This record gives sequence, C-alpha cells and structure tokens, in this order.
Amino acid sequence: MFLDSKGNRKIKILITTVSILFILILAIIIPKAEVSIKPQSKIFTKTYEITLDNSIKNPLPALNIIPSADEEYLMSFLINKITREISQDEKVNLSKFRYDIKTKNSVKNGINVYVETDIAPKLNLDKIKNQIRGKRINVAQNLLSAMPEIKQAKIKTFPPKFFFVPLLKSRIKINEIYN
Repeated sequence: MFLDSKGNRKIKILITTVSILFILILAIIIPKAEVSIKPQSKIFTKTYEITLDNSIKNPLPALNIIPSADEEYLMSFLINKITREISQDEKVNLSKFRYDIKTKNSVKNGINVYVETDIAPKLNLDKIKNQIRGKRINVAQNLLSAMPEIKQAKIKTFPPKFFFVPLLKSRIKINEIYN
C-alpha cells in the first residue's frame, strides 16, 4: 500500500505526537524525589518535682503525681507535661529525649526529675510538597533553605540527573531528620 504525500505527513505527525505524549507521560510518572529535612530545633530543659503515690493507677500530670517511678509512667508523665508547655506548632523529639532522677525532694515519696530534649516545629509536609513540586532542583532547594523552620534540606532525584522536582506530590518523599 502506498500513501500519497498527505498520508505520509499525517502518519509522521501522528507518530511524532504519540512520541511526545509518551515522553511527557514518562517525565511525569517516572521521576521521584527524596527530600531530607532537618528542622530547626531548640533545647528544652526543666526539672519537675514529682510525688510517687502507690494508691493511684494512672499518672495525674496536673498534680505532678505518678503511681511509681516505673519508666512507663515516668515517660508518659514527662511527655504529657512537656507537650502542655510547648506551642501547638511544636513537637517533642523523642530520639533526643533524656531524663535523670536527680534527688529526692522534701515531699514524702518525692523525686526531682531533670528532663532534656529537643523541641522541633511541626512541619506541614503537604504544604512543603506543594511549594516545591515542579520546580527546578536549585529553586526548590532555595525555597526550603529560606523557610525559618528548616535548618537544612537536601533533595535527591531519580533519575539522578533529573533537574526538576516531580509534579506529582505522591512522587515526593519527605524525611525529617532529627540528629
């Protein structure tokens, strides 16, 4: 079968269009980005005076009373107390959470517990993904670096030489690093 010049031209246009669509679909679906973010954190330290009362079953954070110095009760109590004292836009970094039972205080069955941990801002990961998706890597990196709640950010893409953050939010993975 032979095609005239119009037929040949239509087939070439069709093949070119399909090829371009295929390349565009691959450019949207295949790329992935992994963003590592180190939030700006601050150190929280405080000493709590706690009363031990074996007659109760659950901790009473408002009264600084716990059933025993058992680690489970103590951790629950301390995290609850710290969470109440920090802003709603912040969270406790449990990987840096340390406490030390310093001394017994003058209250019967009382202890002093020194707590030290990092407090980091709660990051809105969807908002961050929306701000960087479809941007060139260097532009996205600058946007992340300009955010006050972010101390450090690094973007890795797949394929490695890809110059843009993917358009699809589902292809962007954000890892918060707290060390």
